[in-house]
Amino acid sequence: MFDTFVIVDWSAANQPKTGRDSIWICAVDRRGRECLVENPATRYAAKNVLGNLLTDAAARRERVLLGFDFPFGYPAGFAQRLGLNGAPAWRAVWDEIASRVTDAENNRNDRFTVAAEFNRRVSNRAFPFWGCP
Repeated sequence: MFDTFVIVDWSAANQPKTGRDSIWICAVDRRGRECLVENPATRYAAKNVLGNLLTDAAARRERVLLGFDFPFGYPAGFAQRLGLNGAPAWRAVWDEIASRVTDAENNRNDRFTVAAEFNRRVSNRAFPFWGCP
């Protein structure tokens, strides 16, 4: 079904980092042969690696399965709780996240500030994004 399988172990590190607890990208072909193992130091660099990998695969007309170790969705009603009215709801949530989170080339970001603001908007308490300082 797929020609290439790409798995990404993402990182929330707030500074460039390689090795343990950092970003890892692995790609294999349908026979399980390793095509790529990368350990970029930043999310910015990882996006470039993935962009190149996917562009090359598209040029070869390959079908790619791309997996990350973080969720892509939120519970039903989340967009409404944030006060978003755009349709479809999933797109409104992703657009809101993209417009608020700043993630610099050096891995500095404001995700905890955004999470705290989302908590205020959704529950006016320290949830659902409880993993922030």
